[in-house]
Amino acid sequence: MGVARPWSGLTRRAFIQSAAAAALLACERSLWTALPAGAASSAGIGTVYSIPNSIPSDGSSEVSQAINDWITSIPNGTPGAYNVAQFATNGVYWTDSTIQAVYKAYVTFAGNGSTFVRRNQLPGTAIATRKRSHWRFNHCAFFTYDNLHVEGEANPTAGYNSALEAQHAFSHMSSVQSQSNHCTANNVWGDGFNFACNISGQPAAHHRVSNFSSGIVHRQSVSVTTGNDITFSSCHFGQSARSGVDLEPNSNSGFATNILFEDCSWAFHALNWLAAAPQGGIVSDVTMSRCTDNSPMGLMVTCDPTYTVGGVTPVRANFTIDSCTSTTPNGGPSGAIMNFDFTTGTVTVTNNVQPLQPNLTPPMRVARFDAYTTANAVITYQGNTPDLG
Repeated sequence: MGVARPWSGLTRRAFIQSAAAAALLACERSLWTALPAGAASSAGIGTVYSIPNSIPSDGSSEVSQAINDWITSIPNGTPGAYNVAQFATNGVYWTDSTIQAVYKAYVTFAGNGSTFVRRNQLPGTAIATRKRSHWRFNHCAFFTYDNLHVEGEANPTAGYNSALEAQHAFSHMSSVQSQSNHCTANNVWGDGFNFACNISGQPAAHHRVSNFSSGIVHRQSVSVTTGNDITFSSCHFGQSARSGVDLEPNSNSGFATNILFEDCSWAFHALNWLAAAPQGGIVSDVTMSRCTDNSPMGLMVTCDPTYTVGGVTPVRANFTIDSCTSTTPNGGPSGAIMNFDFTTGTVTVTNNVQPLQPNLTPPMRVARFDAYTTANAVITYQGNTPDLG
């Protein structure tokens, strides 16, 4: 069974050439030139802008505004030559406020191993305090960022705090076409990564994250409220106070589509490994491949069909969980660590491994499917261990 999705059937190249991309990339009363497929990764280097010596890189003073002013001053590059915002090698920047890149295109943020340290919560309104991300890319396009390290001030022994839950390490607001490599986050109140839309309603789309690692995050390792075509490769997620991955459209217009995690691992999450229980909108085309979950909490995919927003039932479709391993899971009463409820489209669960659940009596299976899913989805279930009936 098919499902409507943003830019249905479009490849990344087709998206770049589409009217939707043109609208999304509108900036400063002009349009950015669309890139051909693959150009983002093969673009050359334009002008290198090194951070001024007047901005201390030894952590001796708070420099959020100075860094933001410097980033604002850097002109956009071109499709063939990305301008470079270059930080000091292994610098330490005391940044209590959000570092923001706004309307930046064809720019590389070269962290060079620099750490951005938050030491204090600043006074302000409740909403301003709650949403104080560490790094935020707002309406940016065709950009890369590498070797940026975020160190928050959250108490490592504290758990989830709803008043501070949107203080994400890296937030993408209505931005498109990015690549991130070798970044880290630790002791942040929010998510390691968050993908969402701003007041424009335009989604975060076409992002690639590789070799990211996190220590303690006090919300999700990764969350998507409105995003499409997002890939994480070879990432290691440490401890999260809530879910490992939360696909959580929070309105009927939100969506989390074409999401891929490959060769990633999780150390601990207090809730589910993959949570897809949106209040509204669409969650579809989600793949977890060759991943390892070392947390005692297992994977569960749920959706309450009786919960609607304005009479519209959330849509959840097309999941592939392949060649993943759970080392110490805590499944449900049946021993299953994957539960698919009210799911349509295709559901593929193949070649996954989990240990037998302690204190539970077989029959056990890696996954269970409710009657609705069994009747309304095309299910492929094979090669999983254990499969005891």
